[in-house]
Amino acid sequence: MLALLSAVLMATIQLMLKYMGATETSDTLVAWNLIATVPIALVPAILFWSTPTPTQWLLLAAQGAIGALNQIMATQAFRLGDASLIAPIDFLRLPFVAFAGYAIFGEVVENTTWIGAGVIIVSIGLMALSSRQRAPTT
Repeated sequence: MLALLSAVLMATIQLMLKYMGATETSDTLVAWNLIATVPIALVPAILFWSTPTPTQWLLLAAQGAIGALNQIMATQAFRLGDASLIAPIDFLRLPFVAFAGYAIFGEVVENTTWIGAGVIIVSIGLMALSSRQRAPTT
């Protein structure tokens, strides 16, 4: 049920980005996203906080920079393209996160996750092919 709720909320957010991107810049949308979500994330973080090591600080800084860059690029993509084509591409982060989790923390991903990633990647390919066939030629 949480996975289903997450998918619904992600779709809602992506549609909101598409709508708001017509009048706001990507930088503005990302800034408001961070202003709203950082305090929300801070509350549970305080409950489990321990002083990070220098390596953990470096990982946190890299995660923040990459996350902000990802948000800017995704927001710009939703401004420019069809949300139904762009949203599935967002799920390509799954194999990247799985690889990073293994490389950095030694976490092994279950086979069901790789099967799901395969379904997503095949779906993206089929959608791109379908979109290409529908596109008018000039």
